[in-house]
Amino acid sequence: MKNTFKFIFVIMPILTVSNAFAQMSNFEGLSVFASTGSNTWKVGSANPADVASSGAVQAGSTVDSVDSAGAPLFLGVEYTYPVNEKFTLGVSVEGNVLGSGSVGGSRRLADGTADLDFTAQVKTGAYQISVVPGMLVGPHSLLYGKVGYYSASTDLIIAGETSSYTSSGMGYGLGLKQILTKNFFVFGEIDTRVGIAKNQTSPDKLWSFDAKLDGTSILIGAGYKF
Repeated sequence: MKNTFKFIFVIMPILTVSNAFAQMSNFEGLSVFASTGSNTWKVGSANPADVASSGAVQAGSTVDSVDSAGAPLFLGVEYTYPVNEKFTLGVSVEGNVLGSGSVGGSRRLADGTADLDFTAQVKTGAYQISVVPGMLVGPHSLLYGKVGYYSASTDLIIAGETSSYTSSGMGYGLGLKQILTKNFFVFGEIDTRVGIAKNQTSPDKLWSFDAKLDGTSILIGAGYKF
C-alpha cells in the first residue's frame, strides 16, 4: 500500500505537467489567419494651428483630425512557442489587403474666414510586425497581447492638392484565441496604433504641416494551425 501511495505521489506531478504541456501544444507552431471587423484611422495635425502656406490656405490655420473608416481584411502568419506550461511567446506578421474608405470634411481656418477641405485615405498595404506573448486561461483558450511596429501608406488631400506618404509607429493590442479542433481556431482582438508625426508638404507647397496617423481596430477572425 505504501508503495502504491509513493507511486501516486511521484506520478501525479508528472501527469499534471504532461497534461499542461499537452494543452500548450494546441497553440504551438506555425499558423495562418484572417480577420475583419471595424477599422478606423485618424489623421490630424500633431500640433495645433501648425499649417503654413503661401497660397490659398492661410498660415496659422488649424487642421483638425478626420477619420478614415472601413471594413478591413487582415491576413497574417504567426509562429507560437510554449515558454512553459502556462505561457507562450509568438511572432506575427499581418497586412491589410483592403484599403480604408476615404472620409473628409471642412475645417474652419484659425481666423474664421473660410473652410479648409480635408480628405484622408489609408491605402491598401498597411502592415504590422508584432511580438505576441500569451497566457493559457483554459484548456483551449489563450489570452494574448501584441506589441510591434506598423506602417501604412496614406493620401492627404487638402485644398485640392494631394500628398502621399508612409506613416509608421507602434501598434499594440489584446485578444483571446479559442481552439475549435486540432487545426482550427477563432479569435477576437482589439488593436491600437499610435503614429509618429511626420511633416507633409503639398507638391506645390500650398500647405505644410506635421501629420500624425493613429488607428483602432476591433476584429474577429479565424485561423489554421499546421
